[in-house]
Amino acid sequence: MSIFFSSVSAAASIAAGAVQQAAFNTQAKAQEEEGNLKRAEAQEEAIRIEKERKEARAKVGLAFIKGGVTLQFTPLDLIEEQEREDEQEAYSIRKRGFAQQKLAFANAQVSRSRGRAALLGGIASGASTMAQADWT
Repeated sequence: MSIFFSSVSAAASIAAGAVQQAAFNTQAKAQEEEGNLKRAEAQEEAIRIEKERKEARAKVGLAFIKGGVTLQFTPLDLIEEQEREDEQEAYSIRKRGFAQQKLAFANAQVSRSRGRAALLGGIASGASTMAQADWT
């Protein structure tokens, strides 16, 4: 009878490890999806900022022209400097999104590793239970 209970206990340990692995894999998938979402959101934000800033620079240039100022030297330099700053901000936003995605993928990999460890732990526990069973 002891072998029967040992077998059931071993199977339960293995099943528990498999359930934990499935849970960690689900968590990993969610982390990757979150990373993809963060990157997509950053991309959308960068595009929105680029568009808004481009429109703002065009309005400034038009205001200079309407005011009788030619777009040479200082006014043009100001607009170009603002354009460079705007491009840098958009680049930084994209870079932040990529970093968030990379972190989420790293966390997903850790979750998958934990899942494998849980499965192997369940198998080892089951094997240990069977090894300690009274086979007589």
